[in-house]
Amino acid sequence: MFKKRNSETPFSSLEKTGKKGKYFEVKQSENPDLIVKEMKAKWGRFEQKGVHPLNDIERLQADLDFLRNNFESYIPETSAVIGKNEDGKEVIYLIQHRIEGKGINDVQEKDRVINELKAFFEKVIQAMIKNLYYYGNEKWPRVTFPDLKGWNFIYGRDAKTRESDARLYFIDTYPVEGSDLEDFFARYFDLLKGTFKGVYWPVIDEFREKAKIEILNYIKSNKHQIRRVESTS
Repeated sequence: MFKKRNSETPFSSLEKTGKKGKYFEVKQSENPDLIVKEMKAKWGRFEQKGVHPLNDIERLQADLDFLRNNFESYIPETSAVIGKNEDGKEVIYLIQHRIEGKGINDVQEKDRVINELKAFFEKVIQAMIKNLYYYGNEKWPRVTFPDLKGWNFIYGRDAKTRESDARLYFIDTYPVEGSDLEDFFARYFDLLKGTFKGVYWPVIDEFREKAKIEILNYIKSNKHQIRRVESTS
């Protein structure tokens, strides 16, 4: 699903779309069925730096592997390319199949989306359990999870493969998030609600309660099997 290849000039032309995130700028290639995410080469002079690294292919690949191993059916087909941008700087590009559809806050078929979102959140819980780890001497383990904000979900069809039926897609492939468990349950779900329409709030509440029960039960039964990462400080 995820491929990496190198090219001095990977694209003959890219058009700006006006869509910019913290780490990537979305551009349009000559193929209308693909979108290209160009990673920033460096932080702007007056820009607040992100906590995740720029142009780190190993970190990017680790995040892509995490998504592939846990959420493959929800992620658009994605390739990573290293090459020079229009300024001659070596950057990382992500090439993804374009998803024709709408953000889940804008769709009409909300009942179907709710069911698919519940199934996605079930996978998130299992991914968090599989990837629990202790950092240094911290009391609570840390969890790893995708950036689950509402704008990262699209309900639609793969434009390149010409899917017949719309379904839920998760389109954010970097960075994967992390948090200590205590802070995750104390703060993260209220943050999520701010990015979803109210119709999805019961799903988020259910997700929170199920995650809390299943993760805490797992820790109780498997505390000594959870890996520990030594602190670098």
